[in-house]
Amino acid sequence: RDRSCLGARPALGGAAIGSVMLATAAAFGVCAGAGVKYNEMVSVALFVMLGVGVDDAFLFVRALEDVLAARQKERQHERADASSLEASLEADIGAALAAAGPSILLSSTTNALLCHFGPLASKTRP
Repeated sequence: RDRSCLGARPALGGAAIGSVMLATAAAFGVCAGAGVKYNEMVSVALFVMLGVGVDDAFLFVRALEDVLAARQKERQHERADASSLEASLEADIGAALAAAGPSILLSSTTNALLCHFGPLASKTRP
């Protein structure tokens, strides 16, 4: 049985959804504190942010799986001590972020643009 963090897909899914929900709750709190009025676009934006946030988490996890699989093939015959494995894990996470970063940036940028221009579009209708 795989006991690695990457093998625990339900836990990763729950963590991804939980982090997006916490971020959304914090954003609602800041908006409420600033006096922003609640409208129907906010209800839609909640589900859009949840979808994009979870998608970004799984993009990163998939990139990390690919990097770890490639590194594992390289290290099959090497034995390493704990400090070099910890340093290589940091390098692997960096490589995964470099691989998934453009996709995450694009989806997050479109999410931000939707949240900015969505309310403006509803104001222009009669």
